[in-house]
Amino acid sequence: MRSLLGANSGLGRLCRSLILRSRRSIALVLSAVLVHAFALGQNLPASVEVQLKKVGLPESSLSAVVRSLDLPKAGAPQASPLLAHHSDVLRTPASLMKLLTTQVALDQLGPGFTWKTAFYKEGELKGDGVLEGNVYIKGGGDPKLTLDVAWKMMQKLRAFGIKRIQGDLVLDKSVFETVSQDPGAFDDQPLRPYNVGADALLINFNALLITFIPDLQAGVARVQVQPPMQGVSVQATVPLVKGPCTDYRAALKANFDNPSTLQFKGVYASECQERIWPLAYPKPEEYTERALGGMWQALGGTVSGKVRLGLVPAALKPLWVENSSTLAQVIRDMNKFSNNVMAQQLFLSLSLGAARPASFEQSQERVKSWWSLNMPKTNPLAVIDKGSGLSRSESITASGLADVLELAWRSPWMPEFVASLPSVAQEGTLERSGLGVMAHLKTGSLKDAVGIAGFVQTPRGARYIVVAMINDPKANSARGVLDALVNWVAEQ
Repeated sequence: MRSLLGANSGLGRLCRSLILRSRRSIALVLSAVLVHAFALGQNLPASVEVQLKKVGLPESSLSAVVRSLDLPKAGAPQASPLLAHHSDVLRTPASLMKLLTTQVALDQLGPGFTWKTAFYKEGELKGDGVLEGNVYIKGGGDPKLTLDVAWKMMQKLRAFGIKRIQGDLVLDKSVFETVSQDPGAFDDQPLRPYNVGADALLINFNALLITFIPDLQAGVARVQVQPPMQGVSVQATVPLVKGPCTDYRAALKANFDNPSTLQFKGVYASECQERIWPLAYPKPEEYTERALGGMWQALGGTVSGKVRLGLVPAALKPLWVENSSTLAQVIRDMNKFSNNVMAQQLFLSLSLGAARPASFEQSQERVKSWWSLNMPKTNPLAVIDKGSGLSRSESITASGLADVLELAWRSPWMPEFVASLPSVAQEGTLERSGLGVMAHLKTGSLKDAVGIAGFVQTPRGARYIVVAMINDPKANSARGVLDALVNWVAEQ
């Protein structure tokens, strides 16, 4: 019996894991019961009430939870929540929903998880660099396949001696379910990069980077576009004018009606200096083919056939497999800068490896199962759409989100989770915050919805979970309410 339950035996590790999970679940249940008991009965801090009145918001528009993360001493009763205000009301969380996606991904995939992009060749390579066959690139759902990485991959393909593809360049996106998406459906802004849809072979977030460089001697601003897009012509220069830099995008009078020609009918102010305009390509379904085809051409490669979508033949073995950044690295970029496209890619990745392509529906079921296993039964199930928060249908309670944060804090992956959140007044979406507190906080914002959630440390070293969500037509003018709550917690 001793050997079966030894510290290093498989059964021993399983027992310890079950005991740890049981203790964690009991702690969360106790917290949830206490939060529910206090949910409607606690007064808001006076400073928060002042800010609510200042912008004309009712107290009912705010849900807030504040809990201590310091464990009670042995034999001491569980501490009551510091604050639980309308904490059981389902709210639109905006980008705070990324916190749930992050923790589920850490639990199910692990912080060292990577995505794979595989390259294949079919046919014989002649001595003059002519490949008599096709080249295949199979995407693995990498959320962070940046321009630098894409250029290096295409250069590596050239290094295999391939110069002319006497066939097609075939792009395999089959690991994700193909879903047609209207990029303007959410807010009628189809050219905004945050509205780009998920893609199994996502290059540079499927966005163009248009750079304007003033040339004072020539009297023009020179226009550069990355990545180079196969079959797309770009106006080389824009007239340069003297004057202040106000709304340079409006002054350019861009015309993107024809996706094959990017035109600017206006002018560019010299005081704007160099600017980069990130732009979702007007015809997103053609982006990957045009981008990779343009890169291949820029490297001196040619394709006699087409750059097209297709499937890798089952019998082919990869030339090489490109590994992505780790999950721990990806969530840092995703959460610090609230990248919706990366969040959707990560959410879809929860159902990678199933018998059929990953889909939002399968990933929703994975999150529901995770919630049932890990969250107290007193909390209603969060409503999940695409895991990014860029949705009007997603909802969660403040107590439910606080439970996710408490689980993350007690998790083995706590360092990775906390490090993914913006440090107040230091980086990401909170780099310019005026808050003078020690905290890691995620922000969320949509029309009629704002929120903040994360961890606050007081000057004496006490740590607290803070969750606050406001849903109201005036929500976007209520950031002072969130600041007041965070400051109040830091003073405890």
